[in-house]
Amino acid sequence: MRSLYFLKSYKTGEYLKFKANPNYVKGKPYIDTLIYRIIEKADTATLAMQGGEADALVISPDQVAQYKDNDSFLRSRITVRVVCLTSV
Repeated sequence: MRSLYFLKSYKTGEYLKFKANPNYVKGKPYIDTLIYRIIEKADTATLAMQGGEADALVISPDQVAQYKDNDSFLRSRITVRVVCLTSV
C-alpha cells in the first residue's frame, strides 16, 4: 500500500476513520488515526470547532472572512492542508 493512510471504517452520513500506514515508504505518519466527521450544518460545525471537539474545519471560500479574525480558530501550530474538489 502506497498511501499515507487507509480507510479503516466509516458510517454513512457520520464519519470516516483513517489509520496510518505503518509501511508507508517515508515511515509511519506522526498521527495514527484521523477521523473525518461529517457535520452537515455550518453552525454545528462551528460549535464543534469552538468547543474543541474538532481540530480542523473545511470551509468554502465565501466562509473564510467569518473565521480568519477569530482567535478561537487559531488554536494549533499544526499546518493542515485540505484540498476540496467541487464539480464545475
